[in-house]
Amino acid sequence: MKEFLQKIGLIKRTYIELKTEKNEFVKKLRNSVDESNLGWTSSFLEPFFSSENDYKGTVDNNGFRLRKRLKMAQQANGMPIAKGKFRQKDDLLLIELEINGFKKAFYFIYPFLLLIYVFFIIGFSFVNDFWVIIPFIVLHASFMIFLPYFFMRKGVKNMKKELEKEFVYIVNKS
Repeated sequence: MKEFLQKIGLIKRTYIELKTEKNEFVKKLRNSVDESNLGWTSSFLEPFFSSENDYKGTVDNNGFRLRKRLKMAQQANGMPIAKGKFRQKDDLLLIELEINGFKKAFYFIYPFLLLIYVFFIIGFSFVNDFWVIIPFIVLHASFMIFLPYFFMRKGVKNMKKELEKEFVYIVNKS
């Protein structure tokens, strides 16, 4: 399944090389991330609490798991989660990064949506003007299925760019 999600752009794997020491970078990154378990309960009241940090998650000496902090009127659905592992190679810090925009809830939501639309099409097939109703059902189904996909894919692309900038900023920050 992960290979399929990578092909359609909902999971992105990349490597980032930074000229810094691992322990120093981990300490600075830990100061830039608010500690959180990233569960759906942690994001419930998140927009109402302020912080100087733009990211929430966990950081340790082996790697990190984080996502962007929610702001007012944002939904957590479009917020991808980034996981990374640290490796020191001479004077370079190698970060193996995986950004996942596909939430586990969609494993249940998409089949449920498809089932509902199949029932709608079967139910409306007994109506005399069946051919008038079908294009509207198909149009609605395509919006309900593809809009979340495009939001998740855009979130993954944006998160990759933002994390690259953030990591360079953390390295250059004194």
